Amino acid sequence: MDRHAEECACRQNKAIEGYGGRVVFCEPTVTARQETCGRVQRETGAHLVHPYDDDRIIAGQATAAKELLEEIGGLDAVFAPVSGGGLLSGTCLGAKGICADVRVFGCEPERADDAYRSLTSGTLQSLDSSDTIADGLRASLSPRTFAILRRHVDRILLVSEEEIISAARLVWERMKIIIEAIERRGHCPAAEAGRRDVAESAETPRRTRSEARRNLLRRERGPLFLAVEVTQVDSQPPSPPANPGSVPNPCTLCARK
Repeated sequence: MDRHAEECACRQNKAIEGYGGRVVFCEPTVTARQETCGRVQRETGAHLVHPYDDDRIIAGQATAAKELLEEIGGLDAVFAPVSGGGLLSGTCLGAKGICADVRVFGCEPERADDAYRSLTSGTLQSLDSSDTIADGLRASLSPRTFAILRRHVDRILLVSEEEIISAARLVWERMKIIIEAIERRGHCPAAEAGRRDVAESAETPRRTRSEARRNLLRRERGPLFLAVEVTQVDSQPPSPPANPGSVPNPCTLCARK
């Protein structure tokens, strides 16, 4: 697991350990993950279950699209996030295996756009590290997943960091559900379909992950905010509600270092 997760004291780590697992931290790069995984295998004799570069894993992930199309027929398109490409490969195979006319779109952060560049150029473009807030989408395509996507995916859509945050805020405010950055990928292009093809690099300041997460669901006008996995929290309490009698801060979650 990436070392920044250790710094954030993620509850996920505690949950893994609670199930009897052992968390091994490494630097947040593809190379570091591969090297650390190889070392653990040599030291323990463990068997690697690769998260995406395995035909059996891809086949298992294809069942999500299969069940979706079996339950809800007549879909025109399916959106899925892409990182290493296992889920998207399985989605292509599962969806198009049932309905050849359905279109499958991959959704990828602009700051981790190796799948977009690979499919545009026709050659595998590796990305060793990135700084997107969607920290579950920092892997790169493997030759296996790249070959599947070249044949079956219709298009890769890029999503900005601002759109990721906006989608999370929308789902939180309207559905009262807190979602991971990975899951926001499919929502952003669907909400913005037809608005643009590829976002050009904007001349805007680059947020750090801590700043982005701290501002994730903060409203400029009022008291409701959600702070998740931040390393520092403002010392000043949030401003009082604009309308007396309203309920301030119904949900405030802070992970303090």
